[in-house]
Amino acid sequence: MITFQTSRIESDLIVEIVGRWAKHMDTYGMVVDRGPVTMDITAAHANGCPLDLIGLLEAAEGDFTHDVAGILRHLDRETGRLTACFTPRHAAAKGNHPFGTGAAVAEAERWLHEWRAGMRT
Repeated sequence: MITFQTSRIESDLIVEIVGRWAKHMDTYGMVVDRGPVTMDITAAHANGCPLDLIGLLEAAEGDFTHDVAGILRHLDRETGRLTACFTPRHAAAKGNHPFGTGAAVAEAERWLHEWRAGMRT
């Protein structure tokens, strides 16, 4: 069964990723429905392909586009798993969930605050 369970910091980072995706697509005159994109990225992250969310958010444009477009194209929406052997470039290291400790969460929260304040690009 598919799950969308993530921590608050993971949800916040996914929202920022979707915002960046929407801006990217806007440059091509395309409007993004943020709800389905949020669900797809969350599903991929929570169902077998944990993502390095900070790495994805600050990725170079080509890598960012590869990962988000690939998730949207290759996600099995019934299982939340990625198909066709697609692996995002910013998948977390195997067996290493990026927010497994309180210290990691605190560091991610600091990073996100700096991102939102424009201190990171």
